[in-house]
Amino acid sequence: MGSGPWDDNGLADEKPVHEVELDGFWIGRYPVTVSQYAMFTNDVNGHEPVWCETDSPYNIHTGDKTLYRDLGSSITGDAYPITGISWIDATAFTRWLSELTGYHFRLPTEAEWEYAARSGGKEEKYAGGHHVSDAAWYAENSEGRARPAGLKQPNGLGIFDMCGNVCEWCEDLYWKDGYRLHRRRNPVITEKGSCRVARGGSWQYGARDVRCTDRGLSVPEYRGCDLGFRIVRSA
Repeated sequence: MGSGPWDDNGLADEKPVHEVELDGFWIGRYPVTVSQYAMFTNDVNGHEPVWCETDSPYNIHTGDKTLYRDLGSSITGDAYPITGISWIDATAFTRWLSELTGYHFRLPTEAEWEYAARSGGKEEKYAGGHHVSDAAWYAENSEGRARPAGLKQPNGLGIFDMCGNVCEWCEDLYWKDGYRLHRRRNPVITEKGSCRVARGGSWQYGARDVRCTDRGLSVPEYRGCDLGFRIVRSA
C-alpha cells in the first residue's frame, strides 16, 4: 500500500510503502448512481443530495446558486454517480441497505479501496495500468463534468471509475502520517483527525490527483459536486 517506484508522483502522505493483509470483501463494480441513491431517499426522510434538498441554495430548481444547475444532467442523470452527499449521508445509505438486505454493507477502508483500485494490489499508477486517459475522466478530458458510470475501461478486477469521474468517500479518518500507524491486518484509522478520506480524484482533478495512491480529505458534513461513494459488503 502506498506510492512506490511505479508511481513517480507520490506525495509525502502516501508513504511509507507498506504491506497490509485484508480479509475478503466485495466492492461495488461502479460508484453508487443517482437512481440507486434515489431508492434510499424515497424510502427514508432526509439525506437528500444538496441539489435536491428543499430550501438549499444549491437546489437545481429553486436555489440562488447555480453550481449544480450549470452541471445539468451530469448531476441528475440516473446513470451518473451520485454527488452532493456527505460522508454522513453515504454511511446512512449503507446502514439502510444493510437493514433492507440482511447483509453488512459499509464504506471501504482506504486499504480496501486501494487494493481494489490497483487490480488486487498490483503496481499500477492508475486503475488498470499506467495510462490516465484510459482509466479516468479527469480535467483534461472531462469537459468540466462527470460522465455516466462505466464508460472508461475497467481495471484488472473488472471495476470501473476508481480513478477520476467522482471522488469517493472512505471509512478512514485522514491523518497525514496515518500509514505509519497502520497495523498490518485490516488497517483503518478511526481515532485521529477530523476529516474523512476521499479517494480517486474526480473530473475536476489533474492527472497527479487521480492516481490510485492519492489521498484526499473533506469534513464529513461536506457535500461536494464531485464527491460520491461506492460500497463494500463484508465477506
